[in-house]
Amino acid sequence: MEWRAKASDAARPTAIGADGPSARAATATTAASATTAATAGQQSGRKDQRLVYWNAFLKQWDWIIRFQHDRKHGEWFAEVSPDGQARPNQDKATVWKAAYHNGRALMHTAELLREMAKPDHR
Repeated sequence: MEWRAKASDAARPTAIGADGPSARAATATTAASATTAATAGQQSGRKDQRLVYWNAFLKQWDWIIRFQHDRKHGEWFAEVSPDGQARPNQDKATVWKAAYHNGRALMHTAELLREMAKPDHR
């Protein structure tokens, strides 16, 4: 399964459905949530679905690093276009997006990854 994100992935919504996770997020809040959800799904999902969730996590993380993260000023762009470009002149924080969303999601994701790394993890 290919896990490298493409800019065109932004056009598809992120969802965790009956068949597992799909697509990418174009907003920072959904990107952070999808990262945590994919990790949690890999940890607690059915054994036959774990690789699907793990690959979704890798693809989501790749998306965040390549397109969502602002390398010049830090933080994450609130919105990214379907071609992977940050919307110009956007605020880093709004009523709906603040730095703690990303931070909390990543702290929870790190906690899940540490749990998965334990030798006794199922």
